[in-house]
Amino acid sequence: MFTTGRVAWIAFAATKASHRGRGAQSSLIAERVRRASELGCDWVITETAEELPDRPAPSYRNLRRLGFTDAYRRQNYVADLAGR
Repeated sequence: MFTTGRVAWIAFAATKASHRGRGAQSSLIAERVRRASELGCDWVITETAEELPDRPAPSYRNLRRLGFTDAYRRQNYVADLAGR
């Protein structure tokens, strides 16, 4: 978590594949939000892939379930390094 002033940014967390589906990510998110509040932050921001019909996004669902809302969506770009 990175904080500046009254804003906290949470990102770059992962759960080992063999341990997914047990609530670890939700617990980590909740703890970081709690800590941000202790530090006086009024805002907590993050980003993740959105859920699409052909691509599930567990992180997106966890964030929504924990009270995060979409502020905006942006285009993501991918570099094809194999095709150089």
